Amino acid sequence: MRIEDLYAPAVRSAHSSGQRETSAEAERWKSEGLSDAVYLSRLSQILLSAGAKAGIEGLRELVARGEYRISAIEISRRIVEFYLEADGDLAG
Repeated sequence: MRIEDLYAPAVRSAHSSGQRETSAEAERWKSEGLSDAVYLSRLSQILLSAGAKAGIEGLRELVARGEYRISAIEISRRIVEFYLEADGDLAG
């Protein structure tokens, strides 16, 4: 079943608005018969990678200057949360 079958007017109006972005990846998916996908524009991809790079560089600078401080309490809390969540996933 396709979403168009359930919400035909809303889906058709979105398709006809002309706001759909096409790309080589989208065309490849379409040619392979795949319909459910999420596409990020090239600008979004650049901004996401730039933000990650800026964060890593900022962290490197703090470490190099000896100004990077980590809270032992925060680390231990996160470790406990991680294992409690993992244990809950195994039980469910």
